Amino acid sequence: MSFKVCTCLESNPAFGPRLAVDTSVTWQTGQIISIGFIGGTDYQQHKVMEIASQWLHYANLYFEWRSMTDVYKPIVRIAFQRGKGSWSYLGRDALMIQRNKPTMNFGWLDESTPPDEWDRVVLHEFGHMLGCIHEHQSPAAGIKWDKPLLYQYYWETQGWSKEQVNNNIIAKYDQDISNTEFDSESIMLYPVEQRFTLDDFEVGWNRQLSDTDKGFIAEVYP
Repeated sequence: MSFKVCTCLESNPAFGPRLAVDTSVTWQTGQIISIGFIGGTDYQQHKVMEIASQWLHYANLYFEWRSMTDVYKPIVRIAFQRGKGSWSYLGRDALMIQRNKPTMNFGWLDESTPPDEWDRVVLHEFGHMLGCIHEHQSPAAGIKWDKPLLYQYYWETQGWSKEQVNNNIIAKYDQDISNTEFDSESIMLYPVEQRFTLDDFEVGWNRQLSDTDKGFIAEVYP
């Protein structure tokens, strides 16, 4: 059995569009999701709690912040392992991971990180935890990639293999597991430079929930 691990890029080197979600891994509406930290400073932990709660303004879910020393270990477990990237398991896939292992990691967020970078990364990874997939991998995203250039760039800047680039950027999800029209302002969309596309498509860094992120997550968890 395999599980989808969704990553975030390090930024150093109403009606309309619809957020894409993998409906096979979404939580039950109204569910209490227990979350704990594996390490991290008080500052890091409080920043994550503060920012992640923005999703709860729109999704009918609850976050219960629990200690890793509790008898019943939290379902979602957040680490701050340097050099390990920022990533999250997708939705309920977290239930299948050993309870002493992280299901989410923030690999470069600390006291020196700008506030808008904190927002971008935490909102993005918690979007994955709620079942949201990468928007550029939506079936409706018709981006025409310059694949050789893309492979070279992500190897040089992120250390990603071709397989990782395919899994996190190029590959499209099946239409039957998502509800989607492409949203270029979604927090789940990677930035796209014009030089990486063959059709001149481009979009910058999205650092907040878009209006359609908010509206659609409210439909997924009404």
